[in-house]
Amino acid sequence: NLSNVVFKIRGDLAKRYTLHEDEEIIEYGSGEITVSCKPEGKDILLSRLLRYDNCCEIIFPKDYREDMKNIIKTSLENYGVYK
Repeated sequence: NLSNVVFKIRGDLAKRYTLHEDEEIIEYGSGEITVSCKPEGKDILLSRLLRYDNCCEIIFPKDYREDMKNIIKTSLENYGVYK
């Protein structure tokens, strides 16, 4: 039984965000929304959330959050930001 993934969407994207299947807004904040979704497959979800750039942050579960951090770090290494 997989738990839901929780992520925040900020800024203009939060105002115009369209929920995907199996997603629901669980919290409204100042200029942000918190979304919960049933996993559609980790790679598929991470790829989609990466497109939201700095307007998105994975909150839970920790392994999704860590995987996203590693993807971003590896991408920055390609440009010499991290060594």
